[in-house]
Amino acid sequence: FKFLHIAFLVPAAKALGFALALAESFLGILLVTGLWRRLVAILSAAFLGFFTVVTALLAIFNPPMDCGCFGQAIHLSNLQTFVKNIVLDALWCYAFLPFRAFASPGKIKYAPSGIAAISISLFAVHSILGIPMMDFSAFNAGAEVQQEDALLTLCDSEGRYLDTLDFRGRIILSSVYDPLKMDREDFEKLNRVLNAAKAAGYATMQLYAAAPEQLPGKDCYAVDRRTLMTLNRSNGGLVYVSDRQIIRKWSFNNLPDASELEELYGKNPTEEMLSRTVKDRMRMQGFLLYVFAVMLLL
Repeated sequence: FKFLHIAFLVPAAKALGFALALAESFLGILLVTGLWRRLVAILSAAFLGFFTVVTALLAIFNPPMDCGCFGQAIHLSNLQTFVKNIVLDALWCYAFLPFRAFASPGKIKYAPSGIAAISISLFAVHSILGIPMMDFSAFNAGAEVQQEDALLTLCDSEGRYLDTLDFRGRIILSSVYDPLKMDREDFEKLNRVLNAAKAAGYATMQLYAAAPEQLPGKDCYAVDRRTLMTLNRSNGGLVYVSDRQIIRKWSFNNLPDASELEELYGKNPTEEMLSRTVKDRMRMQGFLLYVFAVMLLL
C-alpha cells in the first residue's frame, strides 16, 4: 500500500490480506474441482492480470521489500516474483484458451468443493487467532534469540541497548507489539500468567513496542515492533526460551495456566521443542492431504 501511495489503506491491511488469501484459496479449490470453469477463467485472469501489473512495477522500481506472495515460507526477489507471474499467465493461456464453452464436471463436485472451502476457512481462523502450525519466521521453535540474521535487541527504561544480554536459563517472554490494542483486563490476564511462571521457577521478561520512558516497570524492555511481530505474531503472546533457544510459543487467546507451566518446567526443553515441532508438522501435512483428498477423490 505504501509503495502504491495508498497508505490510507494500511489500517485495513491485515483484514484485506486475510480476505485475499481466502479468495485465492477458494479460487484454487474451483480450479482443482473444475466447477464454474468459465467464471473461474475470468476471475483467475483478473487476479493474474492485476498482480502481473503490480509485480512488473516492483521489478522496474525494485523497492527494498518482499512481495509476500508466499508469506515467510519462500522469499522471492522482485524480478523473480514478476517472472513467476509470467509463467502463471502462460499456464492460464494453456488451460483456458481458446475461450469457449466449458463442460461441467457434474453436481457431485459441489460437495467436496464446499467441504474444502469450509475446512480452509476454519484453518485460516485458527491460524490468525493462534500460533501457526508451521512457523517459517527467523524466530521459529529451535532457533536462537541471538542469531546473526535475527537479533532480539532490547532497550531498558533508561534507553540503554542490551545487545549482549544473555538469555541463559528458562525464560518466559511476553510480547506486546501493540499496547494500545490491549485493555486493562488483557494486561491483568497476561500478568497473572507471568506471575504463575515466576512461581514455577521461570525468569520472566516483558517486551513492548514502546519508547523506553513508556515501559511500565521492572523486567520490561523496549523492542522494535516488527521484531516483536516476528517473534510472536500474537499481540500479548508468550515465548518460552531455554538457554537462548526458542522452545515454544503461545497466542494471547491460548495462554498456559499454572499447572501447564509447572508440568512444562519438569520436561527437557529440547525434547519438548522437538516433540511439538514434529507433531505440528504432521498435523499440517495431514490437513493438506485431507483437503486434496477431498477435492480429488470425492
